[in-house]
Amino acid sequence: MQEYLITIVTLLLTGGSTAFLAQIIKKIIYRKKPINSDDLIERIQKTTKMLNNTINDISFLQQELIHRIKTVETLKKEALEAESIIQLSNNQVQAVKSLLNIEVTKNGRKTFLQNLLTNFIFFILGAGVSFLISKKL
Repeated sequence: MQEYLITIVTLLLTGGSTAFLAQIIKKIIYRKKPINSDDLIERIQKTTKMLNNTINDISFLQQELIHRIKTVETLKKEALEAESIIQLSNNQVQAVKSLLNIEVTKNGRKTFLQNLLTNFIFFILGAGVSFLISKKL
């Protein structure tokens, strides 16, 4: 019986000392490195740079969203105008048509007179150049 007791005590002491040594080795292996101030400053600068890049990206996305919102609002207005035009009655359509015809006719007369004046000016210039060329020859 005494042999069993000695064996058990020996096993317990051996196991305890092994566990103790394993803990010491583990602490040595996984010991944290002391933080170097230069490394810390570098890491802070890197993080600051990444945050600044993120801020720039968010600002760009915000501007893009504002542009798209304005485009959507413009399209909504145009859709409402188109919808109101679709809902015009036949008499209203005829009235709008006659107004457009009057405007086109007025613009046609103005354009005709402008073209006539422009052609006349170039005709006079061409005649003058021809006269000067024939006089020199």
